[in-house]
Amino acid sequence: MIWLLSTALMGEAGAADVMAYAMPLPDPDIEGLVLLGATPGERHSCEVTAIIDPYGDVLDAAPGDCRPELSEASAAAMRTWKFHPPTAGGQAVQAVQARYTMRFVYVSHTVLTDLPLEDGDVLVRLPPTAIPRWPTPYRVPRGSEYADDRCVLDLRVDDRDRPEFVRTVDCPAEVEDAVKRRLKRFGLDTIGTTPGDGTVYRMDLALR
Repeated sequence: MIWLLSTALMGEAGAADVMAYAMPLPDPDIEGLVLLGATPGERHSCEVTAIIDPYGDVLDAAPGDCRPELSEASAAAMRTWKFHPPTAGGQAVQAVQARYTMRFVYVSHTVLTDLPLEDGDVLVRLPPTAIPRWPTPYRVPRGSEYADDRCVLDLRVDDRDRPEFVRTVDCPAEVEDAVKRRLKRFGLDTIGTTPGDGTVYRMDLALR
């Protein structure tokens, strides 16, 4: 499977700062995979809180706001994370247990773009994935009113590696036409599926 990590992380617990340096991503079980497969392109968040000892070891991790299909995989992954010892003002904090809370954001059946995320979220992107062959993503003209907007489309990839059955979820009309032309011109590669098999992918493109 393909996993993409979104960001480096630093958390705070009381006066203690904690920072992770080894962050294995979750491996969802069959229930989680069924959920993601049934909701192509939709994001499912799972918040997890870890308790970290003075040496940076995770004593335990528990899910909070989370779909039950993803809770155990999320907590299990967090238990394997490695942290630097908690510090305060740059100095190690002795005899204290720090708490660290973050969110895994799961998504599958996507077109590979930079998904907009909240600071500190960790993206878990599962196949199938469609990868645009364009050398650079579409850019809106300088000064465009659509800068910082988003273009969200659902599409399939035909057996010639071109987009088909494109459905607009949320995209300015002028931008939509330009993005469709660009995708059609360059085509898309697929991972985890075969072109022309009817798989639906969601593209969530941040407009810049």
